[in-house]
Formats: sequence, structure tokens, C-alpha cells
Amino acid sequence: MIVKDGTKTLFWKVTWSMEKPLEKLFPHLFKICSQPNISVALAKQNSVDFSRWLIDDLRAYWCQILN
Repeated sequence: MIVKDGTKTLFWKVTWSMEKPLEKLFPHLFKICSQPNISVALAKQNSVDFSRWLIDDLRAYWCQILN
């Protein structure tokens, strides 16, 4: 997948950075994400919101995605 500026690529639902969509690799994070249709461009601007605090494993999963 070619992301280009990321405005048309869905962060969670499209295979763009790993071997599967992030919603499949990190279902617990996807479940608590406030914007399931956020673009890669907006996510890159740290605009991803969750319905609760990320602690323990959830925090580790999020860090894995960011790396």
C-alpha cells in the first residue's frame, strides 16, 4: 500500500504498516478507539483518542504501533 500523505488511508482498517490491518492485530485497542475511521494523516498528528486510559498491556500495544 502506498500511503502518500495519509489522508485517504484508514489507520485502523487498511493494511498499510504491518502484515494485517491494525484493527485485526490490536482488537482491544480498536474496540476502545473513539475514531475507528481515522486516517493515517490524522493519527500521525497524535489525534487518536480512546474511550479510556491506556494502561499496562494496552499502553504497550499502543507503543508498539507508534514504533
